[in-house]
Amino acid sequence: MEEQSYWFITVMERIVPDSYGFADTGAMRCWGFYKDRHDAEEALHNNMTDLWEGIYYFAVIEEYYEGICAYGNNRQFFMYDQVRKGYFEIEEPDCVKHLIGFSIC
Repeated sequence: MEEQSYWFITVMERIVPDSYGFADTGAMRCWGFYKDRHDAEEALHNNMTDLWEGIYYFAVIEEYYEGICAYGNNRQFFMYDQVRKGYFEIEEPDCVKHLIGFSIC
């Protein structure tokens, strides 16, 4: 039987490099999780339960498996689009490429 993974959604106020080149995310909050990646993406695309709240301009979904010290795999970054009123896929910002575990840190 294949192990079930979960897709965690974390929203962030900003993603900008600080003076050392590391990511400054500002306020950050793990909003929830789904068993299916498609459901997590739909929640972001539709700004479900007002994930944006007027301050969370970025989001990431990460896949986790049950266990201690889990590592977030298969992640995708999103940015809020005020015209479409939802989050949509963006390339992973360089300043976060060395970071892991946004959702469970």
